[in-house]
Amino acid sequence: MWQATHSLVVKDVDRAAVWSAWSDVNNWHVWDTDIESAKLDGEFRAGAAFVLRPKGGPNVKIRVERAVALVGYTDLTVFPLARMFGVHDMEETAEGLRLTITIRVDGLLGWLWRKIVAQKVADEAPAQLLALAAFARQHSPTRAPTHAPTHAPTHAPTLVHA
Repeated sequence: MWQATHSLVVKDVDRAAVWSAWSDVNNWHVWDTDIESAKLDGEFRAGAAFVLRPKGGPNVKIRVERAVALVGYTDLTVFPLARMFGVHDMEETAEGLRLTITIRVDGLLGWLWRKIVAQKVADEAPAQLLALAAFARQHSPTRAPTHAPTHAPTHAPTLVHA
């Protein structure tokens, strides 16, 4: 198994606004510049499937494994002899709202899919977190007066190899 984790702590960002952005799959491309399109028919819930097209890439079928409002979700992409999980969570801390993305790959050919797909997805996670925070701040009902985003990375990627 391989995994990489990125976190970002932000102030003045409402959990409901983050959840709204995460659960509105059809509009991910509005705030995530690495996504050309994403299409979910129906409700964002465990068991739901959607199709995502990364910029410059093919359509990818993804399944929602876990969806807990105001907490986070996990998605699953199945490759030949490997699986890639994207774990997205938020947690209130004394410093602000911690947003975390963990990309995990397992399976017999996990090493190959890490090289082909997962490493790029993990490398894009910090920019994705910043874009999500900025979007959520703009759409937060508790939005503060306009100023530069307040954020601080909490730690470098954690890589686990098995």
